[in-house]
Amino acid sequence: RKLDVDVMRAAADELIGEHDFAAMRSVGSNVKTTVRRVYYCDVCQKGDLVLIRIAANGFLYNMARAIAGTLIYVSEGKISPEEIPHILRNKERRYAGPTLPACGLYMTGIWYDCLPGFAEGARKAYL
Repeated sequence: RKLDVDVMRAAADELIGEHDFAAMRSVGSNVKTTVRRVYYCDVCQKGDLVLIRIAANGFLYNMARAIAGTLIYVSEGKISPEEIPHILRNKERRYAGPTLPACGLYMTGIWYDCLPGFAEGARKAYL
């Protein structure tokens, strides 16, 4: 099915910044905190592929897959971009989109030193 990349992009923008991502993780995963900072969440289309690129200071178990599933739900009209902040504040996994399968998901880089401007440099390197 054809995805609405523009509406996905609007929803992805709502994920940028420091938030509690409890609603975007596997239920039952144990961590000290579910607060993470997303430096960027980009959605773009290249031919038939829709690419979602996320840079953060850390990821919860299945967080990237849940974000992708939530963006798909936004594309399908099941969730509006304006609902994303409410889903994050609510912290309930059931309000977000599904956890997508891992196929097609891969890590493109890891940065351990948070130097000023590193996230923007990372974005340019992978766009």
